[in-house]
Amino acid sequence: MFTLLGQRNFALLWWGGLISQMGNRVLTMALPFYIYAQTGSTVATATMMLAMILPSMLFSSIAGVFVDRWDRRQVMIITNFILVFTLFPLLFLQRTGWVWLVYLVAFLEATVSTFFYPAENALLPQVVNNEQLLAANTLNSLNNMLAGLIGPALGGILLGRWGLGWVVLFDCLSYLLAGLCVFFVAAPSEQTHARSAGKFPESFSWNQFWSEWREGISLIRRNRLITILLTVASLSALGGTMLDPLVVPFMRDILHLGAEMFGWILAIGGVAGIAGGFLIGRFAKKVRPATLYSVSSILNGVLLLILYRSTALTVVVALGILSSLVSVGSRVAMPTMMQENIEDAYRGRVFGTVDTTIAILVLLGVVFSGVMGERIGIVPVLSIGSGIMLAAGLVSLWLFWCKPIAR
Repeated sequence: MFTLLGQRNFALLWWGGLISQMGNRVLTMALPFYIYAQTGSTVATATMMLAMILPSMLFSSIAGVFVDRWDRRQVMIITNFILVFTLFPLLFLQRTGWVWLVYLVAFLEATVSTFFYPAENALLPQVVNNEQLLAANTLNSLNNMLAGLIGPALGGILLGRWGLGWVVLFDCLSYLLAGLCVFFVAAPSEQTHARSAGKFPESFSWNQFWSEWREGISLIRRNRLITILLTVASLSALGGTMLDPLVVPFMRDILHLGAEMFGWILAIGGVAGIAGGFLIGRFAKKVRPATLYSVSSILNGVLLLILYRSTALTVVVALGILSSLVSVGSRVAMPTMMQENIEDAYRGRVFGTVDTTIAILVLLGVVFSGVMGERIGIVPVLSIGSGIMLAAGLVSLWLFWCKPIAR
């Protein structure tokens, strides 16, 4: 797996992704804390989170059309550089006291990012070959987990000791360095553009744009494999987002743990996830992504169902470690299957539509979890979410193994 980092183009993309994710995690940790400290309002904090979710719901599918039209490498470079300037208004926040700037900047940053992620997923198969895709996605998952371990702690230090301005400067620097990494990727334009039988018209019109957007949606509807991949990914995302809002209440109210112990459990889970990535990378060439996804999802669903029915701390910690270890499989297998089975000319649009769908499900899952957690209880809702994740694995096992339709 790590031999891929010896390939110049992939290594530059990987380091750029790690640096960018690190800055993003620093900021996403600091902003909610800052908003709550300034306002004392949970509504204000939730509004900021909504500002970060809405752009994916509104624009990701649309951004995918442009990703399939433009040079994907240039899209990644330009979005990183735009993000640097997008964050600048936050430097004046402490002087002006304009809290609404946080909502505006969070919304703009998330909007620009809707172009980046479809471009990144669509470009990867143009940088590595199909046999290396699972290993490449595993490495990308590792940099996300590393950023998740280091970023929040670093954000807390920067915010606590030097204030929000230093957090913003750090994030600006991370986007600048990430953009430079992608800039030095040595790939001809014809390689980083979408490859298709027919080229897009040079001139732009909104009629043509919506026609191209409908083509992408039509492909998802008529291609059974893509429809199945989207359905399975959506089930998994819905189940996962139902868990997130109730993990803290479970740890606090059911297990009676403090913040320090909770932090240690999260850190241990992060290390276990990284270990899982190493294991997958070791056997990446020997396993089908479809098999990896199904087995990982089923095991994770079962582990979580048992975990959230337990009240013994040692059992919860042990199952949490195993869950973090195996869940990496589904996270790296799904984008790999999509990259392998979606025609290059449509990858931007399909990944954009996936991002939009998942953002909608995130909102629905969080709302359901928040409302039903109070009505029927924390553990029942966590069990429902875990059951949905298990169902996603069982559905994928039946479709990909019993009726083999994907690699």
